[in-house]
Amino acid sequence: MKTKSVLIISLTPVFSEPRVLRQANLFYQNGMNVIIAGYEGKDKKINHYKFIDLNPKSNLAINDIKSSASENNISSKLPFPFDNIYKAFKYKKEHKFLKYLPNFLDPFIFLKFFYDNFFLRPIGRLKYERKRLRTFILIFFSDHKKNYLNRYWDENRYGKIYDLLKDIKVDFIFTHDYFTTPIAYKLAKKNNSKYFVDVHEHALSQKNSTDFFSNLKIKIFQNSYIKNIENEFYTKSNGISTVSDGLNLLLRDQYPKIKNLITVRSTPFYEKHEPKILNSESRIEMLYHGILAPGRGLETYIKIMNFLPEKYYLKIRGSGPSDYINSLNQLINSFNLSKKIKIVEPVDFNKIVFEANKSDIGLLIMKNTGKQKTINLSNKFFEYIMSGTMLCVSNYPDMAKIVNENSLGLLIDDDQNDPKKIAELILKISYEKINLFKTNSIKTAKILSWENESKKLLKFINN
Repeated sequence: MKTKSVLIISLTPVFSEPRVLRQANLFYQNGMNVIIAGYEGKDKKINHYKFIDLNPKSNLAINDIKSSASENNISSKLPFPFDNIYKAFKYKKEHKFLKYLPNFLDPFIFLKFFYDNFFLRPIGRLKYERKRLRTFILIFFSDHKKNYLNRYWDENRYGKIYDLLKDIKVDFIFTHDYFTTPIAYKLAKKNNSKYFVDVHEHALSQKNSTDFFSNLKIKIFQNSYIKNIENEFYTKSNGISTVSDGLNLLLRDQYPKIKNLITVRSTPFYEKHEPKILNSESRIEMLYHGILAPGRGLETYIKIMNFLPEKYYLKIRGSGPSDYINSLNQLINSFNLSKKIKIVEPVDFNKIVFEANKSDIGLLIMKNTGKQKTINLSNKFFEYIMSGTMLCVSNYPDMAKIVNENSLGLLIDDDQNDPKKIAELILKISYEKINLFKTNSIKTAKILSWENESKKLLKFINN
C-alpha cells in the first residue's frame, strides 16, 4: 500500500507554531510522509519532517542567487553605481584572459558597467513601477476576478513560494489561512492533489480598527480583495477546518458554497498535572504567555496589578519586538511594580503547559474590536486549562461556553474591561474558589486534549 504524503504550508515560524506542529504530528503518527513549508524561527527543527524554508534570505531557490554569499554581502553594501563596478572588476579578475589586462585597458569593464546601469537597471525599474501602478489601480477594481488574482500574484513573494513548491508531489496539501490558498490551489491543480484550508482568523474583521478613517481605508482597499480570495479558494477546496464554532458559523453564512466545514479546536497534547493547591498564606501568581505585541491586553494586565495587594504576582512570558517590550517595562516602572511583575523568556513548545502549571490564574482578556475577537479560541486558552490554572477570560461565546459548562473561572464582560474593575472581581475570588477552578481545569483537560480533538480532523481528511 502506497504511503500517503502531505504538504503543510504556513507563513509562520512553523516550529514555534503549536497548531502546525500538532497537525504534522497527527499525520506523521498515522503513517504519512510530512513536508512542512514555512519559516524556520528560533525553535529547533523536528528531524522526521522534511522542512522547506520559505524565507527568501535563506533559500537560494527563492532568491535566484547565482553568486556567492560573500560577494552579495560586499556588493549589497556598496551604493549604486559602485556595486556594479565591483561586480565588473570581480568578473575580470576571474576571467582566464581578461585578468591579464590592466584595468584601464579593459573595455569589458566599461561595457558591463554601461549595460548594467543604463540598460538592465532602467528596464527592471520600469517593470517594477509598472507592476506597482497596476497593483494600485487593481485596489479600486478588486471585485473583478482577474484583478484580484493579478493583485495577489503581483506580490512577489507568492510567486517565488509557488516556484519553490511546484515540483513537490503529494496526496494532499494542508494550507493555513486565506493568503496561502491561491498557492495551494495552483499546486493541487498542477499535481492532481487535494487541498484543505485551516482557518485561524476571521480575516475580514481581523484588521478592524477603532479609528474611523483606518476602518474606512480597510473596507475600501482590503476587504473586497480578501473576500474575493476567500470566496474563490475556500469554495474550491476539499474542506475547511476552523479553530472555533463561532468562526465556523461565520464562514458558513458568508460562503454557502463551501463543501465541507469542521471545527477542530487548538487543544494541546494531554499532560497529566496536579493543581498547585493554595492556602491562606500562598502568593497568587497570574500568567500571560504568548506573543508580546499591541492588542494583546498586556497594558491592562500590568495596570490591574496596581489595584491588587502584594500577595498577587504577574508573570508575562513570551517574545516580541524589543521596543514594545521596553515600553512594557517602562509602564511597569512608572507604577513602581517591578517587584510584582516580571517579563520572562518564552519556553520550548513542549514545555509551555509544564511551566504554566506553576501559575494560578491564566489571563486572556481582550477588547472587543470586531468579530475576530469575539470568536477567538486560541492555543493559550486550552493550554491554561491543560496546565490546571483558573481562567480569567473575556466573556465571549466560544470561551464562555467552555468556562460555564466546566466551572473554570471568571468571565469579564466588555463593560468590565477596566483594570480597576477587573482587579475588584479577582479580589472577590477566595482561595477555596481558586482551588476549585484549578481542580476543574485538570478534570476538563482530559476531554479537551489533542488526542481527542484530532480524531475529528483525521476522519475529516480521510473522508
